[in-house]
Amino acid sequence: MSQCIALIGAGPSLDYCTAEILTLHERGAVFLVADSVAAGFQKLYPQIAIVVFTVELRRHNYLQRLSTRGIHPIQVMAYQRAAARNLPRGKNVITMRFKLLGEDSDFPALYSPGTVLGVMLSYAVAASGSIEHPQPLAEIHILGADFAYIDNQVYSRSILPHAPERTRLTTHETWQYEMALKKTGGVVMKHGHAIRTAFELMQARENMRAYLTRVPATVQIIEYSPLGLDTARVAKRVPQHP
Repeated sequence: MSQCIALIGAGPSLDYCTAEILTLHERGAVFLVADSVAAGFQKLYPQIAIVVFTVELRRHNYLQRLSTRGIHPIQVMAYQRAAARNLPRGKNVITMRFKLLGEDSDFPALYSPGTVLGVMLSYAVAASGSIEHPQPLAEIHILGADFAYIDNQVYSRSILPHAPERTRLTTHETWQYEMALKKTGGVVMKHGHAIRTAFELMQARENMRAYLTRVPATVQIIEYSPLGLDTARVAKRVPQHP
């Protein structure tokens, strides 16, 4: 039986992956969730235990929105330099630390291509055995990895308490949208169409594509996003949106 890990990014296409998320849960997958979508994911799928990843140093309200009263403990993997006061606290919270490759400390070292999704990928690959000594079979499923501002919307936001369940892009923080547009200076080509995105996301995507060339073929990587990593090393699947 293969080890199964699901990486949950914060791209808008995540809204179309309900069937895949539930199927992966039934298969016993381990869910690694990006910080900015963790509270929303927890709200929609309270039955799923999650490991929340954050690489930020400053406080983010979406981490404070995580419920500590759920049926599962919240596991948080936080960058070693993040202040403890900025992280969720409570009896139902388990916080672990990591460092980035090249930094000094005794914490596990993870590779960062410039986005939290890439750090999660590095962790998933390590959990599947080292690059030099991989496990015989492992699957990494990547959902919500859009690397673009689809339809000129904010890349990722949290669900507000009063928002409809599937409306992840509803937010009071309109300045985030303005910031996103200011940072949107590049395009990614897909089937002859130019998709607007930020230089930061473009570079992170290229870094992750390069990283995947070192991952052994015994680790099967599958993605469900309309743009995603879009490389021959990664199998593409279309979400079964009802």
